[in-house]
Amino acid sequence: KSRKPELVDLIGKTLQLLRQGIHVMLIDPFPPTARDPKGIHATVWKELTGKLFSREDLDRVLAARDAYRARRK
Repeated sequence: KSRKPELVDLIGKTLQLLRQGIHVMLIDPFPPTARDPKGIHATVWKELTGKLFSREDLDRVLAARDAYRARRK
């Protein structure tokens, strides 16, 4: 995710697997960057569907929370 070629490669491989019917779990513990302003998940979704990411489009959600932020409060 730190360099555009690697991000493009990751998204391409992810799309290829999904189109082959293979389930994929992407874990992105890093905040969005200029290369993926809405995060990797939204970028993959846009490439896959041509639509902007919306939670209403999904029937399953896996969520994680940043423990560091929770400790600071």
